Amino acid sequence: MGLLASGRVFTPNSVSLHSDARVHVITGPNMAGKSTFLRQTALISVLAQIGSFVPAEAATIGIVDRLFSRIGAKDDLFRDRSTFMVEMLETADILRRATDKSLVTQIPSGSRFSFSCRYFST
Repeated sequence: MGLLASGRVFTPNSVSLHSDARVHVITGPNMAGKSTFLRQTALISVLAQIGSFVPAEAATIGIVDRLFSRIGAKDDLFRDRSTFMVEMLETADILRRATDKSLVTQIPSGSRFSFSCRYFST
């Protein structure tokens, strides 16, 4: 059943990533749509890169050479790594591999915030 059939509507939103603001923090309660917003941002970026239709009134999207997305929590007890430790190791790996044209979306486990950033050359 779609949103309209159930009497609900999609709430449009916008995202603006500029070189003067490298990190964007998204806050809200559980089930507020933070993960959906980050997935939407990443998906629209991929669609734009392949020259596909982008569901927006207007869009100016630069080249993204890499997309890193970390959503979810897990532990690695076999290697004696807590969920937090796995999260920090994965984040460190992302930051090591990201370039000045990378898009990074991440939701830390168990938190009510997430962030999206685009690295820019200085």
